[in-house]
Amino acid sequence: MFDPRRPVRRLPVLSHDDRNFVASDDDNPAHPPIEVSASDVAEFTPDWNAIGRALAPLVDFDYGAWENEGQVRKIGSKPDDSGNVRPVLLFLPAGHFWDYTELLVELGARTDGMVLFPSSGWFSANLDTLHDRNRLTFVDLYDSFVRIEADPSYRITLPATKRRHPGCGTAVRTLIRGANGLKWNQVRIEVGHKKTILLKAPGQEGVFRFPPNIRLTPDHALGMLMRLAADGEWRNPRKYSVPLWVRAQGARMARKFFWRG
Repeated sequence: MFDPRRPVRRLPVLSHDDRNFVASDDDNPAHPPIEVSASDVAEFTPDWNAIGRALAPLVDFDYGAWENEGQVRKIGSKPDDSGNVRPVLLFLPAGHFWDYTELLVELGARTDGMVLFPSSGWFSANLDTLHDRNRLTFVDLYDSFVRIEADPSYRITLPATKRRHPGCGTAVRTLIRGANGLKWNQVRIEVGHKKTILLKAPGQEGVFRFPPNIRLTPDHALGMLMRLAADGEWRNPRKYSVPLWVRAQGARMARKFFWRG
């Protein structure tokens, strides 16, 4: 909090008991601690979940947040017309002198995402470098909200996904959108004919087709799903049914196919 005796300084706020906090001056122990009520402390704590849910319909992305630390957090994802998915990140500065340095450090570890900024005042040459190197897209929320105030029907349009950079891995294709409020118990997965898997959700339906020349063995991903659908379980092949070197290689492949991301 700001030091009322010297507003240019900040004081750390610590919990005193269940209902009260104290701000202490570590540099000058002679200054008595300042008592702060819990309601005052809460006012300085942004509700990331509430902000993310409010932004989702305005920016048109699928809300989904689970990160609990940092000034840059993933609050959802945005699929484009081709089905490629990009993370949507939100930057909320904490109000410290080192916020800009923290921003550079945290964005340095992010790639191929869309970053929502409170305003363009944070944009700089250093951020432009990260923008190009890490394939990031920056969105100025202040400018967008000014447009929404002038025209309530206006919606923020996120830029289309650029051509993927060589070596950045396989593109993730969307089958159904994890729209706000969608739960796993509302999603139905069906093994279809002709090497297809169907995903169904309220108002949505997606189909995944395996390549026509793929070899479907019992320990292939589709074979496992069919066995689970038929028997309710899937088991590894018998231990001595195949040679040792085949077992070792097959076990690795089975684990890979059965892996859940």
